[in-house]
Amino acid sequence: PEVTIPDEVRPIMPEVSDLMVFDYILCNTDRRVTKNNYAIRSCIKNCRPQDPQPKPGHPMFVHIDQGSSFYKKTGPEGNPLTGIPDRPNRFCRGFRKTTAKRVIDMSSKKSRHHTLWDNLKKRVPDHIIKHVGRDHVKAAQDRLDLLAQHLTETCPKHFSEEEIHMFDNA
Repeated sequence: PEVTIPDEVRPIMPEVSDLMVFDYILCNTDRRVTKNNYAIRSCIKNCRPQDPQPKPGHPMFVHIDQGSSFYKKTGPEGNPLTGIPDRPNRFCRGFRKTTAKRVIDMSSKKSRHHTLWDNLKKRVPDHIIKHVGRDHVKAAQDRLDLLAQHLTETCPKHFSEEEIHMFDNA
């Protein structure tokens, strides 16, 4: 079936899609579209007079995180990507091409030196990494690898590249 996204929501969907991918890989359990996400910068409708001077355009997001992530589960409850092995065509449409490419490039099957662990070690101080632990990062890498396989093998069987990367022109 054709996916219809209302015009007023379409400009924010690429960011929501990226956040969904990020939260799935890290198994972030305390964020949903309606929880720990705040829109700032602009006022599209239902504007209040006390709002600071809104700038034209669509809102930017502030994503709040309390560190409830890096679990060894299959994915966070309520995330449409959780359960993709059991229902392979569950979620295939709605990725940015750049995000999908980055996921594929960081998969352990594609590269042994640019994985999630390698990227974290380069960018995150050791005193923080030790609190996450390598086995929890391994669980995140497994989810990333599963998503990469989903994007490269499963989705192209069911949908065109334009449908999979529907937010490239947003």
